[in-house]
Amino acid sequence: MLRNIPALGLTRELQVRCTNVVDAWADLVRVSGPYSMLVAGAATRSVPAVVGRLVRAASRRPFMDGRTVAELVLDGCDAAFTATFDAPKYTEAQGRLVDAAMLYRRRQREFVEPLLGLMHVATRSDAEDIGRTVNDLRRDVRALRRQVEALSGRPV
Repeated sequence: MLRNIPALGLTRELQVRCTNVVDAWADLVRVSGPYSMLVAGAATRSVPAVVGRLVRAASRRPFMDGRTVAELVLDGCDAAFTATFDAPKYTEAQGRLVDAAMLYRRRQREFVEPLLGLMHVATRSDAEDIGRTVNDLRRDVRALRRQVEALSGRPV
């Protein structure tokens, strides 16, 4: 979509990454429509399913407690949504949505990380590196404690 804009100057790499984020966001918005329509369709089909269950139950027993009503509502919704969730069309739409969301997050991170680095702000990668270093140091300290205990014969 935005690929036709030439990337020029010192910030061209950042500009390309920004374009990638916008393209990924546009793709996410595009694939979210069909997914949302499937979920909305299931919600729409759940209304007559719930009403039918309530009418049948009321004809057998005019007064129902709250728990029975809640169970009938949940059963009706469950039937409508299960039919949708079991359909291959839903699986495909959900897969496209998840793929697009993951691509958007990855492209967003590819754009934000260098930008924050230019501003001397710690990034997620920096925090992950620190976490790995801390875990490595903990392992080293545990190993050293074991060695000291083995050599001294008493716990440290």
